[in-house]
Amino acid sequence: MRGFRHFFCHAYGVNIDYEQLAMNLDKARLLGPSLTQDVENFLKQVTEIE
Repeated sequence: MRGFRHFFCHAYGVNIDYEQLAMNLDKARLLGPSLTQDVENFLKQVTEIE
């Protein structure tokens, strides 16, 4: 992870706000189950169309 952070900071010239990153990560983790269900529903609908 350290290598990625080093690359990201130097490649884009942006400082990482770790507090904001942590909040966004928490939100993304909460979306995981919903995303899985949404994808399953979408795939079910697509296969019904065929």
